[in-house]
Amino acid sequence: MKQILWWPLAATVLAACFSGSLQASTERKADAAAGTTVLQDDLRQHTRSGVPYIVPAGWTVESRTPVIVMVPSDDDARMAVADVDASTADQAVAAAWNGYRPGRMPKLLNASDRPVRNGWTQIRSYEYQDAQASDRFLRAQVLHEGDTWVVAIMDLPQSVMGRRESQVTRLLSSLRAKGYEPPTLAGKSANVLDAGRIESLIGFVDDARRRLHVPGLALGLVQNGRVKFAGGMDVRSLDSEERVDASTLF
Repeated sequence: MKQILWWPLAATVLAACFSGSLQASTERKADAAAGTTVLQDDLRQHTRSGVPYIVPAGWTVESRTPVIVMVPSDDDARMAVADVDASTADQAVAAAWNGYRPGRMPKLLNASDRPVRNGWTQIRSYEYQDAQASDRFLRAQVLHEGDTWVVAIMDLPQSVMGRRESQVTRLLSSLRAKGYEPPTLAGKSANVLDAGRIESLIGFVDDARRRLHVPGLALGLVQNGRVKFAGGMDVRSLDSEERVDASTLF
């Protein structure tokens, strides 16, 4: 009876398994290294459905499908973008939190719709509080258009938010609906500031003042080197009836 040499076959199988394991380990280490590289410049990326966004310079990026998590190099802060499947804004934000922090969705304080921009048909903002970290700035913003639901999560200490706010704003403003092209003023002439346009602009500014709970403000409009309007709106402070005018000092 012919003897079967089994050990060369076993050695070959073991070598193949070891090689595959080593390759997978090398790939995981490469991915981990990529996730710890601090960006020197803003990085323009797209979500899985094609929504553009920017990772700010000085941050690292880590993908946890369907959530992309961004972390600065020197702060305990995080921002995340999630491209999720949903039918409502509430479903979308719940799915995003589940991907970002499974089983640890913070307590909802309030939710409200925001003015639409960048091609989105719905923008809804959520404010949270975490019982285990009450000093953190926890917000989420749901962006919706067509069958696309994208959620941005901001998770930063209140003390850090002050110096990172411009980067948070940069991320949020970079999220644009697929196919949206921002308007441009290139090649267009400015409208003449006639009485009707000045009145409309003053009304727009005054409406924003009331919405932002600003007691009063001064406004000047200049076109072609000429002052077209100089004046004030409402009062100088909440405890005063003194009106704001063009000469009020702030």
